[in-house]
Amino acid sequence: MNADWNWFFSSLSQSAAAIVGIFGAFIITKIFANQTAFSEKKSKLKNYLIEAEKISDDANSYNMEWHNKHFNHPEYRKFHDFLDQNFPATESIDDISDQTFEDFIHENSFSQYSDKEDIKKELVYIATKIFEANASTREAQEASDRAAELLKESPLGKIMGITQTIAGVRNYNDFLNGNQKPLYATYGPIYKTNWDDVTKERESLEKSYLAAKHHARLATDLLRATEGDPESPFQISAALALVLCIFFIGVIYPLSFMPAVRAPEISIELETILGHILSFKGALLGVISTAFTVIVAIFYTTHSGMKYSRNDLDELTKITNAKSYCSFFKYVKDDEL
Repeated sequence: MNADWNWFFSSLSQSAAAIVGIFGAFIITKIFANQTAFSEKKSKLKNYLIEAEKISDDANSYNMEWHNKHFNHPEYRKFHDFLDQNFPATESIDDISDQTFEDFIHENSFSQYSDKEDIKKELVYIATKIFEANASTREAQEASDRAAELLKESPLGKIMGITQTIAGVRNYNDFLNGNQKPLYATYGPIYKTNWDDVTKERESLEKSYLAAKHHARLATDLLRATEGDPESPFQISAALALVLCIFFIGVIYPLSFMPAVRAPEISIELETILGHILSFKGALLGVISTAFTVIVAIFYTTHSGMKYSRNDLDELTKITNAKSYCSFFKYVKDDEL
């Protein structure tokens, strides 16, 4: 009878140990493979973020504000002429509708890298200044007319012919004012535009955008490969827990009954449990159990630690959008490149 129990416990523990060994080896191999893949992806993720910063710095190094100022300057000059032709005597900005500004922007060749609202603000500024000048001109004309009328009625004016002199001076001033009208702008005067440099600035930005688009595609592929932490699946965590349970139940527990001198009796009394633990056999099994548990815990810690930083994934998600690399990229039209 005792031999039968010894054979049973021995066969059970050996079978369980074989199962633990086979599945344990598979799980450990899988963890090592996942660790390699995780390290490669994490390194690639860091490199992609650094490369994105490089592309962003390059794109932001181009002076598109300078480009827009020079590119739009001829259109703002046209707007001066437009107001002189269509609103020659207008003195209030309220007399010009928003639709007039919208139509002028739509019908003229402003830089596509300029914000529409910024263009409209500049046009409103120009209109306001021109209308203020119209009011000042009218007031000066009225004052001049009143002065001329007073001089005309005075005895001195009749004797010396001052009115003719004033009229001649006024006509001369009108001639000068008509040919030397100021150009109003919030960005200061522009005396000369090098169109080759303006074009080069735009082309350099567009080239940088194409680099950003390619990098965004690579980042998208990497994001798909990292979402959900594929190197740290729940199945491996569950398998490690099951292997540990099989080891204790199928290996350690049966061995605690050997050598069997009689049919085993399961007892949960403290005295019996302490007797097993404090025995030489219990000490050996305890050392083996502790060592195996530590090994499983190490691999579990390694496995559970293979998760990508939430901040890194957020940054990676951000760079999957090429237009996020530079504020001027939002104006780029893909179908025109």
